[in-house]
Amino acid sequence: GMSTSPRASSQVLAPRGHMLHSSRLLEALAAGAVPVVVSDGWVLPFEHDGLVDWPSVALRLPERDAPFVASVLRNVSDERWCAMRAAGRRAYAMTLSKPVDALLDVLDARAARRRRRVARGEGGD
Repeated sequence: GMSTSPRASSQVLAPRGHMLHSSRLLEALAAGAVPVVVSDGWVLPFEHDGLVDWPSVALRLPERDAPFVASVLRNVSDERWCAMRAAGRRAYAMTLSKPVDALLDVLDARAARRRRRVARGEGGD
């Protein structure tokens, strides 16, 4: 039957897409769901720039664990699902819903770091 648990329909499987950012990933966050990312080596949006704390927002599994997704999901507590959904909504509102603004912030931060290095006489990249 239909589950009344808070985890019901709160996860969206987001397999690695062919695009830089799978649209399923952003759709999941926009809907307040937890993306379940089954992928090896997929760099998530803004992961390296620290704008999104992906471990608090999405559940990541290596591709070899794909057959075990259901049991992994069953072992996540309702409290953790709720915390991840809240973190995902914040990340979407602050960064992922406006990727151009976020990208400009990243570029500004990188330029400022470069200017500081140059000012200290360490040269460019």
